[in-house]
Amino acid sequence: MPDSRLVIALFIMLGSSAVGRGGRLVVLSSLPEQVESNRAQYGVYNEVQDKAKASERFVPGKNQIIVVIVLLIIVFLAGFVPQYIKVKRLENALSVARQENALAQLRDLADLAFIQANQKNYGLAAGTSKPFFSRARDVANRAPDANGRKALEDLLASQDKITAELAKGDSEALGDLQALSEKTRQATGSIDR
Repeated sequence: MPDSRLVIALFIMLGSSAVGRGGRLVVLSSLPEQVESNRAQYGVYNEVQDKAKASERFVPGKNQIIVVIVLLIIVFLAGFVPQYIKVKRLENALSVARQENALAQLRDLADLAFIQANQKNYGLAAGTSKPFFSRARDVANRAPDANGRKALEDLLASQDKITAELAKGDSEALGDLQALSEKTRQATGSIDR
C-alpha cells in the first residue's frame, strides 16, 4: 500500500490526469473522494493530498474576481466624483470672479476718464478711453448672456464721438464721458447681478 500512495503523490505533483492503482484506473478529478475513502479504509494521513485539497479551496472563482473589479471601480468613483464636482464648482466660481473683476475694471476706467476730463486733462482722458473701449469690446465678447452683451456693445457706440472730442480738447467731452460712466455702471450692474 505505501507504494500506491507514493505513486499517487508523484502523479499529483507531476500533473498526471490518471493513476493506475490496484488494477484500477483512478481519475484525478475524483481523487478527493478516493483520498477520503483511503483515509477511512486505511486510517492514513497524506499531507500532499491535503495541500492539494486546501489549494483548491482558495482558488477565486470568476464571480469573485468580477465582484472585486466592480468594488475597485466603485471605490475609484467614490473618490473621483466628489473631487470632480468640487473642481467644476471652483472653476465656475473662478469664472464668475474673473467676470466681476473685468466689469469692475471697466467701471474704474470709465470713471477715471471722466475725472481726467473734468480736470481738463483731455490727453490723459483720451489715453484712458482707448483701453476702456478696448476692454469693453473684450468683456462684451465674453459676456455670458445676450442682454449683457448688448448693453456693453451699446457703450461702444459713442467711441468715435468721445475720441474726437478728447482729441480736440472739446469741453463737450465731459458731458459725454459722464453719460458713458453712468451707462457703464448700468451695463455692468445688469451683468453683475
